[in-house]
Amino acid sequence: MQQFNLTPEPFERYLDARGEELTRDIPPDDDAVETHLSDTEGSLFALGFAVLTRANPDTSLEPLVHSAAIAYGLTRGLGRLPHALRHGGTVLSAARLEQAGVRAGALAQEAFAEENALAVDNIARGLEVRAREALDSARQAVQLLDSQAVSAFLPLAMVEPYLSAQNRSGYRRLEGMADVTPLARAWRLWRASRRRRF
Repeated sequence: MQQFNLTPEPFERYLDARGEELTRDIPPDDDAVETHLSDTEGSLFALGFAVLTRANPDTSLEPLVHSAAIAYGLTRGLGRLPHALRHGGTVLSAARLEQAGVRAGALAQEAFAEENALAVDNIARGLEVRAREALDSARQAVQLLDSQAVSAFLPLAMVEPYLSAQNRSGYRRLEGMADVTPLARAWRLWRASRRRRF
């Protein structure tokens, strides 16, 4: 921490938020989901920025970090729904589930995947729209950074590929995890690092 002049605050936010996943119920609404993503994924983006630039991010970077956290966090959460529903950390809020006619208690039932697959898929499509909105905001903000700082946000290059993987024909959101081949991941990250855009 001393070498890169890091403050303990992002570490504490990240660890506290991950700890809450073990004990909390389904997040009540989208605001709670996005706050959690800011505390987890956002803390990691901020730490990456601090390490690469040797400067702690100031308040002017907060909108970019928040947008990056939402775009990456929602995409990652949607792509691993089966795991998240069993072990915590789901991006499906109780408000969205209720609106779709899905009981939050049904998340723990074996029949959940079969009985509510269509409703959950519709919820996920709404969250995909939000992820793309956040990605567009992050893309605009990243253009104002120097090339070294841009590298902290390279994971955003994987948002579109993972969203596309979730919309492939035959993909069943509640039965498997969306994946991108290692070669495709390496290619996207390399290309983004060269072009400095996502």
